[in-house]
Amino acid sequence: MKSDYGVIVTEVTPNSPAAVADIQTGDVITEVGRNQVTNTGSFQKALADQKGKPNLLLLLDRKGVKTYSIVKIGK
Repeated sequence: MKSDYGVIVTEVTPNSPAAVADIQTGDVITEVGRNQVTNTGSFQKALADQKGKPNLLLLLDRKGVKTYSIVKIGK
């Protein structure tokens, strides 16, 4: 893991919105909706803050390469 903070993706359900957005096992989520994620508690709070929005913007660290991903969560 290259990031100093974040939460590690341990599993991605096939055909889920995360899988469609190319989130992969081992990715480190460092931001949700431009809010820094430092642990599971801050991750859950950041997710709750995005409730009702059609898309979820994530900043991922994949083997040291940072990239944004948009997960479509709404209709």
